[in-house]
Amino acid sequence: GRPSAIFPSPAVLTSLAGILSQALSRRDAEERFGLAFTNAPLGMALHGPDGRHLQVNPAYCQLLGREEHEILGRRLLDFVDAEDHQQIKDEHRRLLKAEADQLLVEVRFPRKDGSEVWGSLHAAPVRSADGILRYTVTHLEDVTQRHQRQTELRSSEQRYRTLVENSPNVVMRFDSDLKLVYVSHALHDLIGVDPDALLSQTEDLLTQGIEGPRWRQALESVIQSGRRLDREWELVIGGQHFWFQSRAVAELDGNGEVEHVLVVHSDITALKRSEAELAHQALHDPLTGLANRALLLDHLRGAIARAARSPGSLVLLFLDLDRFKLVNDSLGHRVGDELLVVVAERLQRVVRPGDTVARLGGDEFVVLLEDVTSSEETVDVANRI
Repeated sequence: GRPSAIFPSPAVLTSLAGILSQALSRRDAEERFGLAFTNAPLGMALHGPDGRHLQVNPAYCQLLGREEHEILGRRLLDFVDAEDHQQIKDEHRRLLKAEADQLLVEVRFPRKDGSEVWGSLHAAPVRSADGILRYTVTHLEDVTQRHQRQTELRSSEQRYRTLVENSPNVVMRFDSDLKLVYVSHALHDLIGVDPDALLSQTEDLLTQGIEGPRWRQALESVIQSGRRLDREWELVIGGQHFWFQSRAVAELDGNGEVEHVLVVHSDITALKRSEAELAHQALHDPLTGLANRALLLDHLRGAIARAARSPGSLVLLFLDLDRFKLVNDSLGHRVGDELLVVVAERLQRVVRPGDTVARLGGDEFVVLLEDVTSSEETVDVANRI
């Protein structure tokens, strides 16, 4: 007769349904993984334990500049710059020994067209139940532009350092707490002070003399306002006095806050000394160093003003040298000049402190006495002369 139908029990049906559901879920998961793997914007690859390519996506091929068939079955090291091989070998060895749970390196990939790209390689291991490495899932990101920027930044920093270290100007950098954090070597060339030694003496630098506190105030204003500051100032460094034309500018951090103050000092000490010498020459006799007519008149105006406000008199003594022409004519002008210098020195020794001795020209001298309280005082000075 006809065979009878055999119907599985409900328990068997439930088990079969579970198995089918798991199979379908795995297939769906594999399809979703395949879509994500293929369409990922980052390069993705599966590598075997020996480092050979098992599967790659289009972004990975594009980054290496090769077709898929040129990559599959070949080792990762076949596409990496030889100088970076050891780095990958060391990290891969740690993955094999389960000493690391990921591989993260940045290496170079030479392309067929002669170009080179930097790639950030991140590989995660997939292991069997007993911990044996089955394969790795690798992400590869193109970081060439970042490396180029870093290289350009290092080159820029090196150019800046070369410029600063070879500049005759002294360059200083203060942090926002006014601590000195950098001094260029020009300081040593200028005054023989070790820049590193000065780094620990910020407080002394900003408190010495009159200019030290002004220094501090000026730097604080740059930190508070962010505005550039230009000024001349005199600094006492190593017990020596130096004049600088200085420019202080604020260096801002990423938030626009003042992080450092950069100060560039141009040494104008020689210029200041020349200016002082010219000013001295304009008001002093070049032969004797005494006040000349212009300085005498200036002192006389001041003395008259002071005498009008307080008791006491002022006295002018005029004198010349008898037979001075005979000295010049018989012994020569060189001896005559020596005589005038000796007379000037002796006049300065016999007058009172604060009195003015001037040479009007030739053998004519004037002595200005202030705060004279009696004629006897004047006679006493005249007698000493």
